[in-house]
Amino acid sequence: MIFSTDLDRTLLFSRRWLRPGDGVEPAEFKEGKPIGFMTAGALGCLRLLQQKTIFVVNTMRGIDQASRVSFIADGSCRYVLCQNGLRLYIDGVRDQRWERAVSRLAASCRVGLTEAVELVWRELPGVETLSKRYEYLAVFFVGEAFSDKTYRKQRKRFAKSGWDLYRQGKKLYVAPITVNKGVALSYIQELEQTARVWGFGDSYFDLPMLSACERRFSLIGSDLWRMNIRMPVAFSRLPGANGSEEILRRVCGALG
Repeated sequence: MIFSTDLDRTLLFSRRWLRPGDGVEPAEFKEGKPIGFMTAGALGCLRLLQQKTIFVVNTMRGIDQASRVSFIADGSCRYVLCQNGLRLYIDGVRDQRWERAVSRLAASCRVGLTEAVELVWRELPGVETLSKRYEYLAVFFVGEAFSDKTYRKQRKRFAKSGWDLYRQGKKLYVAPITVNKGVALSYIQELEQTARVWGFGDSYFDLPMLSACERRFSLIGSDLWRMNIRMPVAFSRLPGANGSEEILRRVCGALG
């Protein structure tokens, strides 16, 4: 069985998202300083799931950021999907077959990423900086002057050109509609020749991944919890890091 899970605010939590009394330990380090945390119980369950399942980390991060996490840095995750499914690493090596598939899928966009980025700058007041740009993905930061009304209008325009424009807090993402966490997960299913897939996520970008899963898990209080989701999702009773441990324990228990 495949178990596919998001990383940030699903497994890992920055100090900003921790609650008073959360019993956590560091699981991510930047320049030697701890910046990502999870409970000891959650980490123990994760290690067990790495043994019992085909464990897939499915993240919006690039590989350099993902590799700061202890259970990725140590090589124990065979599959790491990065950049919303645009890059796949198998045993630490970029999968060239998947990259060719991504190129074909992204080619269906009516405009390229460079033009899409220029449209963001031109048509969306309140965009402040371009935070990250990969081959097919751009991430911006927006400020208080950002217009949600204009954004909703431009979302439709971008979709007609093949691009998903989505705001998540202060971040604005531009990514090809044809490539997402779900499409990439289906590719791993093909490689592993298995139909059973369970998923764990917290945000809009996890919806394609979860829709490809037989069983779906998320956290109370997450972005998904606030959305009108048209598919069954099992939510935790507890929020944050403790809710993450709760879900991982539930999955381990179901697997026996």
